[in-house]
Amino acid sequence: MTALAIEMPFDIVSAAKTYAAPNRRTVPAQIAHWAKLGKAVEDNPDLPVEFTKDILAALEEEGDETLKKSCVAKQNAALASLCGTWVGEFPPIERTFGREVDL
Repeated sequence: MTALAIEMPFDIVSAAKTYAAPNRRTVPAQIAHWAKLGKAVEDNPDLPVEFTKDILAALEEEGDETLKKSCVAKQNAALASLCGTWVGEFPPIERTFGREVDL
C-alpha cells in the first residue's frame, strides 16, 4: 500500500487515537478503517451500518475464502429482512469491498 502524508484536523486525529488502541490499530490504520467504512456505507445506503462493519471485519480477520462462503449469504439475509421478502438480484459486493466474490 502506498502512503501519503496529509494534514488532518486535530479532533479527527485525537478521536482516532482513542479508538485505535482498543481495536489494535495504529492511528493511520484507524483513520483508513473509518475511510473504508464511510465509503462502503455511502456505496450501499440500503445496507445497515452494522452489517457493513461486519463485512469489513470479516475482510480484515478471516480472509477471502471464509468471506466467499458467508458474505453473500449475509448480504442476502440482511436485504431480505429489510425488504420483508426475497427481492432477487442485489448489488455486487465487490463494488464496495474491491474484491470479487465467486458464487
